[in-house]
Amino acid sequence: MGRLDDAVVGHLERKLLQTDRLCMLMGNVLDRREEWIERRRTHVGELRKRSAEAANKLTRLYSAIEDGLVGQGAEGLKDRIRELEAIKVEAKVDADRAEAAIEKLGPMITPESIERMATAARDGLRDADGKYRRAHVRSVAQRVEVPSTAEIKIMGGRTELLRTMAASAGEHSVLVEVRSSKSKWRTRHDSNV
Repeated sequence: MGRLDDAVVGHLERKLLQTDRLCMLMGNVLDRREEWIERRRTHVGELRKRSAEAANKLTRLYSAIEDGLVGQGAEGLKDRIRELEAIKVEAKVDADRAEAAIEKLGPMITPESIERMATAARDGLRDADGKYRRAHVRSVAQRVEVPSTAEIKIMGGRTELLRTMAASAGEHSVLVEVRSSKSKWRTRHDSNV
């Protein structure tokens, strides 16, 4: 079993946990993260613009009332003022919430941070405690199969790899995605039906 562990760990260290290889593998995940941030920033700008437009309309409406251009008893005036104030407040709150989501996402992932994560993952793989080591191998490579004495298959997903590496390096928020389903999960086939 020790030879198998050494072979798997050695392969992971040589082939997978190299900075250039990880940057190439994680490129798609990192690109999606950057696209999401850019879309959110655009959305925040639109919300801030909507809030400013509503504030400008309110200012013009109040000026028109003060100048006597619009009578105070005009139909729907109170409703329009309430509507504009609601739009202004709602857009500002939504923009603040979206900005908080961007800030909460944490720092951008760079080749330097990937190198730190890879080093931490390699150190975890070489830990002397066998139980932790096997768990760490399973987290980096979600599946290791030995079909014959001459062949080992190591499989896993990019997203899981990034999550594991981030956790091993102490990074908390690395991904945009929230796991929405689990394999072999089916609705209405549980004990609560």
